[in-house]
Amino acid sequence: MKEHMRDGKRRDQVLLLAAGFFYFSSPMAVTPIITGFSGSLGASAALMGLIGGLMNLCSLC
Repeated sequence: MKEHMRDGKRRDQVLLLAAGFFYFSSPMAVTPIITGFSGSLGASAALMGLIGGLMNLCSLC
């Protein structure tokens, strides 16, 4: 019985780690995509930096 509980606990820990990884990595992945898209629309480098900073600020909320 204890071995079964250990396997279930390990599986839960792996799922929590994977969920945390994908949740926290998504803002880091989307910022370059959005700034690159705004750059292709003709935004200046300063405006692209501002957009990237706002995305990181929004991800903290």
